Amino acid sequence: MKLHKIVLLMLLVTAQTGFSQNSYYTEFENYAEVGDTIKQYEILRDWEKDAPQDPELFYSYFLYYYLKANGKFEAGGVDKLYENNAERTSDTISFSYLSERFFAKHTEIDKAYAALDKAIALAPNRLDLRVYKIETTASLFFYKMALEALEDMIKQGAVNHMEWHLPANEEVVSENLVFEVFDKMFSNADFMSTHNIPYLKQTAQTAIQLFPNYAKGYTVLGMSYLVYDQKEEAIKILEQGAKVLPENISILKLLGQSYNLTDQTDKAKKVYEKIETVGTEAEKEYARSYLSTMD
Repeated sequence: MKLHKIVLLMLLVTAQTGFSQNSYYTEFENYAEVGDTIKQYEILRDWEKDAPQDPELFYSYFLYYYLKANGKFEAGGVDKLYENNAERTSDTISFSYLSERFFAKHTEIDKAYAALDKAIALAPNRLDLRVYKIETTASLFFYKMALEALEDMIKQGAVNHMEWHLPANEEVVSENLVFEVFDKMFSNADFMSTHNIPYLKQTAQTAIQLFPNYAKGYTVLGMSYLVYDQKEEAIKILEQGAKVLPENISILKLLGQSYNLTDQTDKAKKVYEKIETVGTEAEKEYARSYLSTMD
């Protein structure tokens, strides 16, 4: 429950600071604060008549439907799911399972993301809109949708040569900031759960294909193969990464571990010797600890 409240607070705060303060949005925000959804909807319909191609309009539609769906979730939805869940097999059901079941039954959440997709279609280079979709879907445990949104973001980054914009002054955002978004999502342990691996692999493969210098793509894809005990496939992709980025420690560490898992001691030793040459002092100590077991 706390996670949803944090996300809602994030949405409202970023909406206040990130979007142009036209009169429609100001009124929409005021009615949101008092929970008057009828007036909110009236504002949105008037706004749509005047500016049907405004991305902020459809972002506001997203907020409207998202908050309505969350209101139902807060109003006893979880308890009803506990009572009515015919598939319940134990006294403990995960929060993610309940939230997926609950939100799947309410069309508001579908309408919310349809509106956000419309905003993204109208402003495909708006980084903030894409991040909202990735982070909110992940917070609802819709990891497949979050990974698909992340993959779309990667593809659009290739199209626009990584020139992203924010709404306030059309500021161009640096490539590094975009890869920070990738890193954050790829570092989420929940994404590495088994049922997400096929989507995770696809997203990582797209990242490598379009941005071959993106080290995280190689390590995530390598880990995805290792989860399924596909060691040789992991080694192939990590060796590819090591050729492109020969001094990247994350790739080298995982490659060394993969060689060890396949009893390729000589190759593993060469990798750790490389780390000992190019790494920081802590990384060199890491390499020495492995090398000491190979002598």
